Amino acid sequence: MALQALQGQAVQLEVKMEGLDKARSSLIPVPTHVHYINQDTQLTKGVLDNRGTLIEVPKEFSLAQNYPNPFNPSTVIRYALPQPGFVTLRVYNVQGQEIMALVEKEQLAGRCQVQWNGLDRRGAPVAAGLYFYRLEAGEFRAVKRMVLLK
Repeated sequence: MALQALQGQAVQLEVKMEGLDKARSSLIPVPTHVHYINQDTQLTKGVLDNRGTLIEVPKEFSLAQNYPNPFNPSTVIRYALPQPGFVTLRVYNVQGQEIMALVEKEQLAGRCQVQWNGLDRRGAPVAAGLYFYRLEAGEFRAVKRMVLLK
C-alpha cells in the first residue's frame, strides 16, 4: 500500500512478547508503539498513552530552558526523550553541590516536564541566586542555568 493512502491514519502494531519471566514481566513498562503518516507522508514513530492518545516520539534528546526564568517561587523544566531509559534530572548550586534530584527513574520515550519549587532535598527553601540543572539520559548530557529571585 502506498504511503499516500495511509496519510492521516494511525497504524497500530501489535507487539507480542515471548520468553519473558511472568514474575518479572510486570515490572517492565511496555508502551504501545505506533507509526503513522504525517501531513508530509513521512513515517513517524509514536506512542499510545494509557488513554489511547497518540504521542509523537521526539527524534532527538533535548533539554529546554526552564520557564519562567528568573522564577519565584517555582519553575518548569521540559525535556525530550527519543527512547526509553533511566533518566536523572538534578539541580546544583554554583559550588557544584547537588541541591535536589527532581527525576531518578526509568522513563518512556516522549516529552516530559517537571516542576521545581525552589526547595532542597530536605524541604528547606534555597537562597536566591544562580542554579544549574543537569539532564542525563543514556549517553545524553545537558546543563542549563536558572535564576531564583526572592
